[in-house]
Amino acid sequence: NSRTVELRGEAFFQVQPDPNRPFVIDAGIGRVKVLGTSFQVKAYRGSDLEVYVESGRVELTAIDSVSGDSVRLVLKAGERGMIRAGTHEISRPAEIGPDELFWANKKLIFQETKLSLVFDLLKKHYDAEIEVKDSPVLDCLLSATFTDESIAQILEVVAASFDLQVTRAGNKFIINGKGCAHE
Repeated sequence: NSRTVELRGEAFFQVQPDPNRPFVIDAGIGRVKVLGTSFQVKAYRGSDLEVYVESGRVELTAIDSVSGDSVRLVLKAGERGMIRAGTHEISRPAEIGPDELFWANKKLIFQETKLSLVFDLLKKHYDAEIEVKDSPVLDCLLSATFTDESIAQILEVVAASFDLQVTRAGNKFIINGKGCAHE
């Protein structure tokens, strides 16, 4: 009557809703019940259980292994839920990393993110070098979402957003301009 899997590790799911056969993930210290969605689950033994919902909704349940009591939390798109290892405390942390799902769907979500972090994440995920000539540019804040775009396309948007110039030499990008600090 249900579609149940056991997870120890990390996985990204895209699940079609079926009210007659719910999709349930047994993740050790908690359980994730799908309400039709795509989401990521981190369930490493001895670590916190984390769920990040990309679309739709999921129900996260923390189960007390001693009393058998449970606490439920419904998460919707863009939200993250967590069950603390050891205490089994369930919460909805507000902070979600811009590259939370990059490994699964090549998506970067920046919400008022300093360009210093944007450039660090681009270097990490695209194995590129980025050199910024004017350091005040690093404090500019970017709000944008990129899905499966090249580093050149992303830097083109950044440049257009902050009146910057991007020069490319192989796998190195050089950023010039005053950015958000110009008058």
